[in-house]
Amino acid sequence: MVGKTLTATAAVGLKVRTGRAVVVILDGTRAAPGIALRHEIELADAWVPESLHPYHQELGDAGAPGAEARRRGCAVARRATLRAIRGLVKEARAHGFQPRGAGVVATSLVDPALVAGAHARAHAEDKVLP
Repeated sequence: MVGKTLTATAAVGLKVRTGRAVVVILDGTRAAPGIALRHEIELADAWVPESLHPYHQELGDAGAPGAEARRRGCAVARRATLRAIRGLVKEARAHGFQPRGAGVVATSLVDPALVAGAHARAHAEDKVLP
């Protein structure tokens, strides 16, 4: 696709996993979509371990240090996600694709506050990182 001069309308699909997302860029038509790219992007910063599992920090330390680690991890994960999505769109455009929409595949829509176990709740919170 490098050097492609025509801009093809594309859709982006994301399946979020721990610290990363599987991305699929679809081209073609609704009746006959094609997969132009399957790729993974990083949603955490390897230099900031708290960004991988930010809500796990308070499991080991329910005090102020745990809360601060969670806040720091969430903030870094948000920045890493924004950087990854911007980079993905920029690369897609460089290869002749114009993303027009995106969808996120969710495995669960359960409110993390309703999850009983602390460890399971931390994973649920990680999945819906605000």
